[in-house]
Amino acid sequence: MSIGKTVPRVDAYEKVTGRAKYTGDLVDRNALIGKVLHSTVANGLVTKMDISHAEKLPGVVQIITCFQVPDIPFPTAGHPWSTDPVHQDPADRKLLNRRVRFYGDDIAVVVAEDEVAASRALQAIRVEYETYPVLLSPEEAMREGAPLLHEACPHNILKHTTIEDGDF
Repeated sequence: MSIGKTVPRVDAYEKVTGRAKYTGDLVDRNALIGKVLHSTVANGLVTKMDISHAEKLPGVVQIITCFQVPDIPFPTAGHPWSTDPVHQDPADRKLLNRRVRFYGDDIAVVVAEDEVAASRALQAIRVEYETYPVLLSPEEAMREGAPLLHEACPHNILKHTTIEDGDF
């Protein structure tokens, strides 16, 4: 047991001398940096994105927008690979979203040579939105006439589930 006794740390010398390797030390010097542009509206549609100034900044390698990625939804919760369709999570997200459903939704990605170039490019991107009313509760979202968060989900109900308890 080591309770009440001094136990020397095996990594102490490497840490205090600066020789210890941290995750950041293991990144290749030629690695590119990716930064995500997030929506600044809570509910809406990206109608236009001007990346022309951002693309010209030194160090910017590429900018990918919600208009360029495939329109393929994927599940984000905990059971995407279940073989039973009843237990599969609904495919409710896309890599980058033109239809934004929350403040901070991912709408574009900047790939750059360093953090500074990536950050400057994010600031140079101009986005126009068609905004919709913000839905702050499930009850509000399911009201008749509420803006649809997912076109294929009437009344904003993404999935119906049942819970059974006891003998089956």
